[in-house]
Amino acid sequence: MGDELLVWSLRAIEEALKAKHPAQSLYLLKGGGGRLEGLAQKAREQGIKVVKVPKEHLARYSHEHQGAVLILSPVGFLPWQERLREVRERGEAPLFLALDGVVDVGNMGAILRSCEVLGVHGVIFPKRRSAPITSGVVRASAGAIFHLPVDRVSNLTTTLRAMKKEGLWIVGTHLQGEQVPYGVDLTLPLVLVMGSEEKGLSPLVRDTCDFLIRIPMKGKTASLNVAASTAVFLYEVQRQRGGFP
Repeated sequence: MGDELLVWSLRAIEEALKAKHPAQSLYLLKGGGGRLEGLAQKAREQGIKVVKVPKEHLARYSHEHQGAVLILSPVGFLPWQERLREVRERGEAPLFLALDGVVDVGNMGAILRSCEVLGVHGVIFPKRRSAPITSGVVRASAGAIFHLPVDRVSNLTTTLRAMKKEGLWIVGTHLQGEQVPYGVDLTLPLVLVMGSEEKGLSPLVRDTCDFLIRIPMKGKTASLNVAASTAVFLYEVQRQRGGFP
């Protein structure tokens, strides 16, 4: 099947169809009704082939299927420059997230889900030392990836420097960050940079940041994982920007 993606989570399939992501086939469990029939109707409206099959056929794709498997085209990438232009044309303060070495599929998916829910305009990650956009990432994101522009770049440090020239502030996250998120202005045009689970920000990326922020903690564990930390930082960004009532 080449580079095609397989999606077997019902939630992710629903989001893919809602976003009208290009797809080839939807395989559904014979005799399944209700929610599955709703998926079939949406798929047919978009010209996607719908095939009713026994559960043994679905199990060839995944033993974790929920009665459906969608075969769709790979997730495409949108250059950050193009996305930045769109955001500015709408008169919004840009908010991008950059990932420096996040290789865990579960973390990548959870981060993308938080980004979509919390209003990130686009996610940037390097071609190397990053989790690829696979079926596992799609599932972990609960299909949020289909609603979120992403860009895969050759060199993250070079990209961040270019974004800085475009007037964006580069804010890194680090356990030893000098400031806490609620103590700095996060309403500015912003790129929030999250580091890898094990090593955090790489030295070159860290040196590119305008300043570093940290999450103050009261417990005894070393830190939150990168996915949870991302959600905390993004919530504070939107709180400052008046994104919540």
